[in-house]
Amino acid sequence: MTTYDEAALRIGYVIVRPSISASQLDIALKPIGEKETEATVTHTLTSLSEDGDSFVKEFAAEFPLERDHWEQAISGRLREVTRR
Repeated sequence: MTTYDEAALRIGYVIVRPSISASQLDIALKPIGEKETEATVTHTLTSLSEDGDSFVKEFAAEFPLERDHWEQAISGRLREVTRR
């Protein structure tokens, strides 16, 4: 984990796949109403090898399809936190 800022509603972490890739994931939340939140997910992925090049290309093709996953995961967590 590289960033955990509860007040700013930001979290970030790094994922290293040895000899394949290194990536940084940043999630920032912003209230946009009484019951709505905007989430910005930034994923920076860097290849570390020729095998990593293939991994990055596949990831780039699939990442836009993960929007529903991110929306459900973040929404679920926000519901848990706001129930407290």
